[in-house]
Amino acid sequence: MPKPLRTPVEIWQPVTSPKTAEFVAQERHKAVFWFSNRQNLRRGWHGYADLIERYHGVKLAPGEDRQVVLNVHIGDTHEQALAGARNGHDEFFRFLAPYGRSRSYLDEEGKPWEWGRMPTLEDSIAQGAWYVGTADEVAEQIVALQDDLGVSYITIFPHFPGMVRAQAIEQIERFARDVQPRLRFAAQTQVEVKA
Repeated sequence: MPKPLRTPVEIWQPVTSPKTAEFVAQERHKAVFWFSNRQNLRRGWHGYADLIERYHGVKLAPGEDRQVVLNVHIGDTHEQALAGARNGHDEFFRFLAPYGRSRSYLDEEGKPWEWGRMPTLEDSIAQGAWYVGTADEVAEQIVALQDDLGVSYITIFPHFPGMVRAQAIEQIERFARDVQPRLRFAAQTQVEVKA
């Protein structure tokens, strides 16, 4: 058996509820946040750091031991990006909404959406869960997220249902060429791509 490249082995685990946040913090795993309203992301981001401090007496730096997965689609124009992402977004939520995944979105009163509600792509963008637009728009949104939370670990998800491999590769190349160099602390920011 080959030995791991690094020891101890880092375990990154999705945090999707207060119970998983508690478990991830107790086990001293690292937290992954995805498909969330910005307000919920902020609460979970800071809540995980508070749990690490409570269980382990360690005060995390702003982006330490946490990462965010960003659904990203870049177009030459805003309209082109919307058109390129819409079908994949809608297919995701035809699958996810019946399982309550849109409950991470909040209504105008700050309450979770009702079970099974189907968001539009525009809803997902407004909630801060999808980053769709020109390279300038996407970079600006990610920099704002970095400024807000100190994000230094990012995984982009550029391959939506219905896309072929060439489209996903084109999105990865656009991100690497047109977005990543603009990120704050780009030399320290780690970006992983899932295709």
